[in-house]
Amino acid sequence: YKIVKVPPDTPGTKLTARGRRNWMLEHRYVMQQKLGRPLGKGENVHHINGVRGDNRPENLELWKRAQPAG
Repeated sequence: YKIVKVPPDTPGTKLTARGRRNWMLEHRYVMQQKLGRPLGKGENVHHINGVRGDNRPENLELWKRAQPAG
């Protein structure tokens, strides 16, 4: 999965050991932008074509359950 730097105060960002840095998994950030809201608890982003690096909005689906293994 690709990690990208996002604007300050973006919901879902992580803090690093070196201080406040706004980093997020790219597919989750793209989905938040597509939805116009933060992802809720239990919401997952699924890559339709199975390619984790393909984070185009049209390749992402919002799932309410955990992704199946494999």
